[in-house]
Amino acid sequence: MKMLQTKQVPLDILSIILYFLSLIFPVFYTKLTPLMYYSEPGPTWYGIETLLVGWMAAIFNPFRHFENWSIAWLANPLFFTTFILVKNKRPLSFPIALLTLIIALTSLYFREIWSDKKPPSVVVTSYGIGFYFWIIAFILITISAFKIFRKK
Repeated sequence: MKMLQTKQVPLDILSIILYFLSLIFPVFYTKLTPLMYYSEPGPTWYGIETLLVGWMAAIFNPFRHFENWSIAWLANPLFFTTFILVKNKRPLSFPIALLTLIIALTSLYFREIWSDKKPPSVVVTSYGIGFYFWIIAFILITISAFKIFRKK
């Protein structure tokens, strides 16, 4: 009897798939008012929205809008840099992947999202599945980069 052979998906390909899946799923659930007992639900932020406007959180004046300031968005271009380095089997991919993962994990400290409506910001109440796909994509590309680093 012949055994079925399965082909394993490379971690770097799986990471890019998860990254793009994160764009179509909810990333942040929010509420409009920061009050403890009463809170009106705010908008649900999807990955694509966060990608398109998140750069503003990275360049806002951190001293004036510190609660809305985050460097986490900068992990996105670094992710693609890491992906290219991994595909080219460069040992430099691991330190960059590690830095990228650390920057992405700073998003766990992001509590408010700036809004152009009243109130001026919405409070992040929980993370959606897109957020977890996004973080897992960074973990997988880091593992893939580590395998290359270890071989060299």
